[in-house]
Amino acid sequence: MVRYSQSGRLLGIQIDAAINPGNSGGPAFADMQAGTVAGVAFSKNVSSSTDNIGYIIPYAIVDHFLSEYMARGSYQGICSPGFYTQPMENPAQQQYLRVPEGASGCIVVKLEPSTEAATHLQLSDVILEIEGVPIAADETIQFREDERVEYSHLISLKHVGDNLKLKILRDGQVRDVSFTLQRQHHLVGILHEVDCLPSYYVTGGLVFAPLSLPCMEAVYGSRKWRTLAPISVLQAFVQQRTSPLQQVVILVQVLSHEINHGYKYSVLPIETFNGSPVHNLAHLAAMVDACADPYLNFGLEGGRFITLNRQEVLEHTPHILKINNIPVDRSDDLLGEDAAAAAAAGVEAAREAAAAADGEALQDGIAAAVE
Repeated sequence: MVRYSQSGRLLGIQIDAAINPGNSGGPAFADMQAGTVAGVAFSKNVSSSTDNIGYIIPYAIVDHFLSEYMARGSYQGICSPGFYTQPMENPAQQQYLRVPEGASGCIVVKLEPSTEAATHLQLSDVILEIEGVPIAADETIQFREDERVEYSHLISLKHVGDNLKLKILRDGQVRDVSFTLQRQHHLVGILHEVDCLPSYYVTGGLVFAPLSLPCMEAVYGSRKWRTLAPISVLQAFVQQRTSPLQQVVILVQVLSHEINHGYKYSVLPIETFNGSPVHNLAHLAAMVDACADPYLNFGLEGGRFITLNRQEVLEHTPHILKINNIPVDRSDDLLGEDAAAAAAAGVEAAREAAAAADGEALQDGIAAAVE
């Protein structure tokens, strides 16, 4: 299994031939005379300890894309199973989960709340089979006679809208479940003009943008961003959205000016504005625009925060934009009805979060009273 940047890990074929710049996308022939193709040239291993190690996208993955495009006129991407698992190789853990002797599988450790899997699976369920194929304790399935691959390979061959059938063990009871597979909804945009577009908002010299792969490549470079980006930013790349308009908003940089003196932060997620959670960039811009408080407080990851004087921000932002050759304080996507809808979604998400927090506080208070 090989990591494909926009789709996670998919089946790949390792070859001992060089793949140089310009070769990607070319056919890898299984038989030149017959004209049969094994796959498409994909990438190479750039490690200094290896030589002439390359990878091709196998025919099965290419056929998955072509068949869907020909049938539907578009490609919706690799399915999201909606759950994450861990191996179950330890005997004590198997006994704790009441796994029958001779059975094996993997343990559900996380569910994506916006997927159908969350309504059919529970944490600590043991997945014994997928599509009738037994899963080993190391999360692999039989591929060919003497080869095994990760069970996610079977899911990658499904199309959005297909059913996924699982045999699971819950509380010592074996049961069958099935649910519809959905598109992957990455929390962070991966492909320019596919699931993300350039977007920004500037206030008081603070430059905010939605976190995306193109943004990180622009800041750090396409080859170095994975090693230079903060851990909190990298973690967001493996998460899924819990609502359609959710974004991770980051402080990209601080444009130097006397009103933001002392703030040298860059590429940090912003979590709150004046104590309210930030749901997306449009939500942040709307909250700042509507703020009547004398101070603007931007809560950053790790408990850090930036405080600006609101009147100074209103007075000096136009000058900051001018000296930095920025024509307007926000991108076009933060204007109009779509931006209003995104901001409204942020308000609703903040309301739900507050209600959930109040409910937990009430339950804690009741429990304390009972004790």
